[in-house]
Amino acid sequence: QCKNNLKQMGLALHNYHDASGVFPPANIRAYNSTTLLEYGNGFAWGALILPHMDQAGLYGLLDFNIGCFEGTNKTVILSLNGMPGVICPSDANRSRTIGINVGQPNGMTSVPNTSYFGTCGPFIYTGESTNTNYASGFFRTQNGPAVSISSIRDGTSNTIAVGERSARWRTDGSWLGIQSATQSPIGGASDPVNNVHWYLTYGLYRPGTSLPAGDTVRVSSDHQGGVQVLMADGSVKFLSENINHTLSGDAADAANVPFGIGCNWRNGVAGCADGSPPTATPAGTGGMWNDKQGMRNLMGVYQRLHSGNDGLDVGEF
Repeated sequence: QCKNNLKQMGLALHNYHDASGVFPPANIRAYNSTTLLEYGNGFAWGALILPHMDQAGLYGLLDFNIGCFEGTNKTVILSLNGMPGVICPSDANRSRTIGINVGQPNGMTSVPNTSYFGTCGPFIYTGESTNTNYASGFFRTQNGPAVSISSIRDGTSNTIAVGERSARWRTDGSWLGIQSATQSPIGGASDPVNNVHWYLTYGLYRPGTSLPAGDTVRVSSDHQGGVQVLMADGSVKFLSENINHTLSGDAADAANVPFGIGCNWRNGVAGCADGSPPTATPAGTGGMWNDKQGMRNLMGVYQRLHSGNDGLDVGEF
């Protein structure tokens, strides 16, 4: 059933692409163009594909011109007792609904929970980035570059779109949208794109099936030996928890190495930052993105599968 859930999401994402020419963004109405920060009260990609998941009625009740948990949207979403097809049957610890920042502005006592999370790339990056080297994953924020089949240069069969996450690790999850803990309707504080309710933590951490409860957000499951992932071509594949994955060389991440933390894309100390060092000539030629051999050393097969345009081979996986 878990595999079928992901297949249905794949069909919905491709139907959205057929209708719009691009895949849905990770979120909408969640970015403040004045403060250049996450707005914190936006719809997620799960809401955007509702008409393609036999939920056209619910989609019609939502007002996408206001925040996800504001006005009439709040009433509609509070009335829902979960969503069909968005929780893996083996994810026994996950409830149908969950509260988000209860007691805070636009906090919600009940929103549909989910076991499935989109990926935004191989490593941590700034959610607002329009740099496609940072934002190389299947999902990007609304202001980021749109993703289409043709823009996934590594091939849709070699790029992860969605993965599952077990509530045994983290119970957070919201199919329709997210609310920052400190946000008021006008926005202000930053709500990172890798908020635990939005996504999994990219390819930074290896897949997990036997890690401690409460461990860092990652693709994870209660299946034996691995996890199910939806590829960008709509196929579903089972990835072993032992898939090739490159660990970090950053001393600051030493405590996490036993749990499989990968290179932090923004950390120059670890040698995998994008961008140009002061000595780079011409500007834009520096940084790991332009050093493919360096990238091969720092990106295992698992990290490469989370990026749609790194230009690296993945082989069999």
